[in-house]
Amino acid sequence: MTITADVAAEGHTSTGVSASPHISDTAAAPNRSGDQKWCTRVSGNHYTDGKTYPVSESACESSTVF
Repeated sequence: MTITADVAAEGHTSTGVSASPHISDTAAAPNRSGDQKWCTRVSGNHYTDGKTYPVSESACESSTVF
């Protein structure tokens, strides 16, 4: 998982999991003054029938700290 603030990488983590239908992980980054668009992106691979398929999902939110 990667955390970005205004497209700049702020933190990341990785979890090596095999053969699990659900995966969870946590990454944290300190907030800073001003407006930022924070995004998380989770990516990995799905293996089936001897083939590998990349999978990913992302979500964003805005944050204002004074």
